[in-house]
Amino acid sequence: MHDQFIVVNGETVEARSFPPVYIHETFPAFNFNTHREALIRQPLIILVDDEPGIRRFICAALKHATGAEVIEAADPGSALEVTRRLEIPIDLLISDVNLSADQTGVDLAREICRSNCSAKVLLISGTGVPPHDMPANWSFLAKPFAISALIECVTRLCAQRST
Repeated sequence: MHDQFIVVNGETVEARSFPPVYIHETFPAFNFNTHREALIRQPLIILVDDEPGIRRFICAALKHATGAEVIEAADPGSALEVTRRLEIPIDLLISDVNLSADQTGVDLAREICRSNCSAKVLLISGTGVPPHDMPANWSFLAKPFAISALIECVTRLCAQRST
């Protein structure tokens, strides 16, 4: 049998000179939420809409149809707080365009994308037309929309996420 060697800090040493390592003595218990990024994961979506019924419906539909992890927010401030507290990047922001007098969905998306560069954006609105200041790489759905159109758009955007 040949001797086996490993490299530790740039030095080659015989592998047999190391005592056995027991993972349970070296590392804390595995926590799925803490190590989520290391695993193959479902998309993480932030959904922002000031209408609770619409928000709950979209959230339930996305969870059921895509298996995505969806975090709801009722206003821009809540959405920003959630994204600041997350330790992993979001894959998709879905936001109503008309959220409050202080901050629109476009403003919110711009702010979130500054810290989550790879996040995709889907804006939704009852006005029927995309905002004039919406970047070309964002997506738009006019309310009311078919749930199949929403699922198709979300699936396409999440497939483009960086892994």
